[in-house]
Amino acid sequence: MANIGRVQYIKGTEKDQLLSVWMHSDYGSGTGRAHGKISSGFEGHYDITYYDDQNAKLTDLKLEIKKDDDRYFLTWRNSNKVISFGIGLVNCDVLSASYIDV
Repeated sequence: MANIGRVQYIKGTEKDQLLSVWMHSDYGSGTGRAHGKISSGFEGHYDITYYDDQNAKLTDLKLEIKKDDDRYFLTWRNSNKVISFGIGLVNCDVLSASYIDV
């Protein structure tokens, strides 16, 4: 399958920071660091930088995380254009989500 991926976020040591690990069917795997305004739990708006598995910078994106009951909806934007969306859940203080590129 093309254009699908999986990501996990944990809260970082800095205020309003998320750290991530990700994998994608077309782009391999890597990490990410997000900073933004956390409103509750993982909900919030973030500026996130993603890196490949060699720690080379890949891209800077906007990430919005919204909670609805036990589900989290994620939207990634580049220059205000939606490029990916996903759904996830929290278990043991880790937000795990699957996503698809559009």
